[in-house]
Amino acid sequence: MISTFAPSPPNVLEPTIENGVKVFELTAEEIRWETSPGVFVDAMGFNGTVPGPEIRVNPGDKVRIVLRNEMTQPTILHFHGVTVPNGMDGVGGLTQRAIEPGETFRYEFVLRQHGTFMYHSHHDEMTQMA
Repeated sequence: MISTFAPSPPNVLEPTIENGVKVFELTAEEIRWETSPGVFVDAMGFNGTVPGPEIRVNPGDKVRIVLRNEMTQPTILHFHGVTVPNGMDGVGGLTQRAIEPGETFRYEFVLRQHGTFMYHSHHDEMTQMA
């Protein structure tokens, strides 16, 4: 028997380019996540998905990630393992105030390293990261 596996295409977020800056739009939102066929759970995601979309950039790229909070609670965004300016580190109460519902925050930095990293909320970690 021959079988083929066709994985789902990656969920890649395409940027717009503004004056040489790669701009990505993210929306934090509360969603119903289908964890397996017909099984749904309440979750917090980005752009309607868990995990959020993949953001692809190269060392030296100027990056702007615009996060809009459409949740019913504050949130924040942390780029785990990425070297960014302190004010872009997304650690609530330490490097940035929380983004309130309906607010938008712009994270801007130049990527200085190679690797594969992740982003996640760094606000109310026991709820939003779980």
